[in-house]
Amino acid sequence: MEMKVMKSKTGSKILIPKEINGYPVIEQEILTDTDRFTMVHNRIIDTKLLTVKEKTLYMVLKSFCYDTDVCIPSEKYLAYLSGCDEKTVRAYVRKLEKYNLICSVTLRSKGEIKTRKYYKMLPSSEWLLEPDNEIRAEWLKLSEEYEIVDEEKTGL
Repeated sequence: MEMKVMKSKTGSKILIPKEINGYPVIEQEILTDTDRFTMVHNRIIDTKLLTVKEKTLYMVLKSFCYDTDVCIPSEKYLAYLSGCDEKTVRAYVRKLEKYNLICSVTLRSKGEIKTRKYYKMLPSSEWLLEPDNEIRAEWLKLSEEYEIVDEEKTGL
């Protein structure tokens, strides 16, 4: 696999593939900072309405949003990062849209042949995920069995 060198914002050099499955890798789609992380709401993690792979795709999409709620990674690159094929990515996107976690739109610039798919992360107030009462009940039961400890006093 042919690789190219890219510099991160912090100045460190990283190697990225020039192409994946015959498609060029767009540099904006690469995480350039090794310090970056993505926060995911516990409702996404706890829900049984989504599979692990669907949750993974949600997290990957969220990781591309940086300081906004919109991202434009290619389906090929999403498939590569999520460990599935493009058809599966489209199916997962439909499922995430069904529960109002994201919305997507395909746009084409005037005079262009190629299209670009935009993804928008929707606020948690719009999600159609019901809280999992079993998990909540387990948590309440666990919290009744254990005492909440003040971290400052214990030194943890």
